[in-house]
Amino acid sequence: MSSQTPNAHQPQQSKLQTTVLAVLCLVALSGVGMRAWRNAHRPAPVVVTTEATAVPHAQQLLSSGSTATASQGIVVHVAGAVRHPNVYAFHQGQRVADAIKRAGGALPTADLDAINLAAKLTDGEQVYVPRRGEQLLVRQGAVGRFRGGHSGSAVRDGAKASDGEPVNINSADSEELQRLPGVGPATAERILQYRAEKGSFGSPEELMEVKGIGEKRFEKMRPMVRVQ
Repeated sequence: MSSQTPNAHQPQQSKLQTTVLAVLCLVALSGVGMRAWRNAHRPAPVVVTTEATAVPHAQQLLSSGSTATASQGIVVHVAGAVRHPNVYAFHQGQRVADAIKRAGGALPTADLDAINLAAKLTDGEQVYVPRRGEQLLVRQGAVGRFRGGHSGSAVRDGAKASDGEPVNINSADSEELQRLPGVGPATAERILQYRAEKGSFGSPEELMEVKGIGEKRFEKMRPMVRVQ
């Protein structure tokens, strides 16, 4: 009788083990199911993007009719013997040398010894780079930087005395443009505005694209117009 007692308990132990394994499987399956449900209902991550603020170029400042503010710096007209005469924006404290570099650099014919390259730029001025052999006068009350620290704007000697001298419409300022027949202050400003927005004139005939200059007016000023 004593030898048959262990065998009588074996079916009960086997049944208990089967029950425990079934419970463990149910617990494991429940955990997997809960994890899958959480992943399915997890909110998507929110991606935040930022856009860079565009800084207006000098061309945009002119076309919109606005002027440079303290945060935007200063605006200077670079003219004369430079590769790309135009209106450019600069930071406070920059020099005439920076203005010439911004305009593409000086032409081989430029007389850089005639101007003060170390002078600081000021808002609204014109930096005129003369050519070698070009006789200059300093126009009082205007702008520009010359050797020795003189202030003024470079004007070709005799430009105001002789009406027969052609006007380079790619470098002339408002006063010089008014030497052209039929061009007053308003038309001169429109020419400067057109030049700032479109770039240098490729031919004298492009003047007729400026508002207020028709074919008849252009024919009167044509002999005095020079493009360089």
